[in-house]
Amino acid sequence: MKININVDEQLSDIEVNINCGELTEDVERIIAAIRMISKQLVVKNTQLGEDVILDAKDIAYAEAIDRKCFVYTENNVFETSYKLYELEAFFSGMKFCRISKSCLVNLKFISSIKTEMNHRLRLTLKNKEAIIVSRQYAEDIKEQLGVKKNGK
Repeated sequence: MKININVDEQLSDIEVNINCGELTEDVERIIAAIRMISKQLVVKNTQLGEDVILDAKDIAYAEAIDRKCFVYTENNVFETSYKLYELEAFFSGMKFCRISKSCLVNLKFISSIKTEMNHRLRLTLKNKEAIIVSRQYAEDIKEQLGVKKNGK
């Protein structure tokens, strides 16, 4: 592999060009790594059978179901090849929190919070969808949302 770096003060944004003889698995991994830096995910729209590039800020939550992982935007559902723990690492530093063993939520998409039985929480998202926070993660979510201050 040969790497060329061209510094041009006239450029206002970073431009990455990949020249290759064929699109191999290594090239695809390089592209995925670059997309992770810019917080973009390539996901599959299973209804249309096409890949879609999503900005992480547009993702409301991610959920693992039957060994598959899905990301949800305000209006759509997409399948991703990433595991939930990989998405959790990808979203680190952003306003994403784990709310159960199988779900991560973008705190910026939450419109209301309600306490449920057994110390669980019900989060209502901006698109009116409700998701449940398990007891194990409820206190952390309250703290992240400013509902409960440290230790109170």
